[in-house]
Amino acid sequence: MAMCRSRTWLFLSYVIAFVSLAGSAGMLVQDALLPDTPSSWTGIAGVLQCTFVLTRYITIISLFSCVSAAEEIINSSKVCTTGNGQ
Repeated sequence: MAMCRSRTWLFLSYVIAFVSLAGSAGMLVQDALLPDTPSSWTGIAGVLQCTFVLTRYITIISLFSCVSAAEEIINSSKVCTTGNGQ
């Protein structure tokens, strides 16, 4: 049950990240097309910020999944020995 809940939160966080990236791209286009806006750098900054945050989350999740997979392999290969050396 806990694994399903964590995967649901992960999925929702990715959806929110991609929607924010799409929203910032829309703001970039809006700033670029309207002549009365002061600068399009606000849109560029929004797109870059959302891209960097999304990239950070993807790398962190992939690193933690590799670490947990390695820990499972290490833990499964440990041999329990008794005090007699058997």
